[in-house]
Amino acid sequence: MKKRITRTVRLWLALLLIFGQVMTVSAAAPKLNASVTKKNVLALANACDKDAACILQNSVKKKRNILEWWNAGDSLWSGMDTAVHEECHAYSFLNASYNSIVIYLGNKKSIKVPYTSVYPSKKMASDIPKKLRTFRWETYVGKPIANLSSNVQGVYGLLNEFTAYCWGMHMTLSLYDYLKKNKATSWQWMTYINGCANGRLAYAEFKYYILHYLYYAKRHYSSIYKKIKNNKNFVKAYKSIEKKFAAQNKEFTKNLKKLGWTISDDGWCVNSKLGYRMDIYQKDYDNLTKEMKKKKYKNLL
Repeated sequence: MKKRITRTVRLWLALLLIFGQVMTVSAAAPKLNASVTKKNVLALANACDKDAACILQNSVKKKRNILEWWNAGDSLWSGMDTAVHEECHAYSFLNASYNSIVIYLGNKKSIKVPYTSVYPSKKMASDIPKKLRTFRWETYVGKPIANLSSNVQGVYGLLNEFTAYCWGMHMTLSLYDYLKKNKATSWQWMTYINGCANGRLAYAEFKYYILHYLYYAKRHYSSIYKKIKNNKNFVKAYKSIEKKFAAQNKEFTKNLKKLGWTISDDGWCVNSKLGYRMDIYQKDYDNLTKEMKKKKYKNLL
């Protein structure tokens, strides 16, 4: 009997400990309409996405203003994606040494990627078919501003953007339970869906830009291509972020199915021709995904 009582007590203590931890995390999260302050930004990140918290806390330690990414009227939670994206860039550069970049991999781990010789990304711009020139093509490849990393640092700059979009989407995706608990409106769920869809498209865009950069280098700059291919830390970083990003896209697809009826209350829909159809960039995403299945993009790394 004593053993049974002891085991029961231990079980209840374990459950209370776990439950207490969950409640602590939930209680620590600011309310849906909380004001945009450094305290609330860090609290929301800590409650929902430990990787986002790591990125943002790094910026705070570096004395950066993490609130600069919210415009007047922006909600706390909807601005987290942009803040994490931009501070991920800061993480990459501020933690790097000369002639290198640091890529955040998750779980407080990162990898230093040394630069090798590159060619400007815009040199491959005209080689990209028009049907694959999505709305980010001009900004990052077609007509980039002076000194834009994705252009002047070639494939390493493209990897930098790939990483930033990955962790920005990761933050938005991680808000699912938070929004559900706070009984988000269908309009708020639509903002969530748009943020995730935007990130999913960025995955296809920058994966394609990176692969096409390598393919173009292999044809026109063989020495540059060989050095990139032999850059072990680049290959490791790219494959790690690509795997993480791809998994996020699958999670987003599952969440879309769950949210189908929730947002239909206001007449909007994602998977039906009824109502006001949301634009989740499906056509562009499908075109890029189909293109990357071609044999020429296989075994480049």
